[in-house]
Amino acid sequence: MEQLLLERVGKPLVMFIITFFAVKYITGSVGDSLLIALIPLVLGAIGMLTSLGYMLTALSVIFAVVYGLMSPTAKHHVRAAFDEVGTSMEAGIDEGGKSDDAAPAKTH
Repeated sequence: MEQLLLERVGKPLVMFIITFFAVKYITGSVGDSLLIALIPLVLGAIGMLTSLGYMLTALSVIFAVVYGLMSPTAKHHVRAAFDEVGTSMEAGIDEGGKSDDAAPAKTH
């Protein structure tokens, strides 16, 4: 019983905590960190695709270490690129997903 409890609750909770702080270090956003960290927690709790949860946690830690080792100038360029992508995605959502090269609507 204790082993099942540890497997279904303990490991996913540890993975949640590790993923949360790694993503928070990279993004600085609590909301994004919480959303991404919920993936290994839920997958581990239901006992499905746990390797995907482990992989997500490992990648987030690796990216956090690499981000921590980057120079401040490189961090600034990475942050600017992420902000630019986020702004363009928000603009696309505001336009309803329409793009300039979209096919014109057919009229009857």
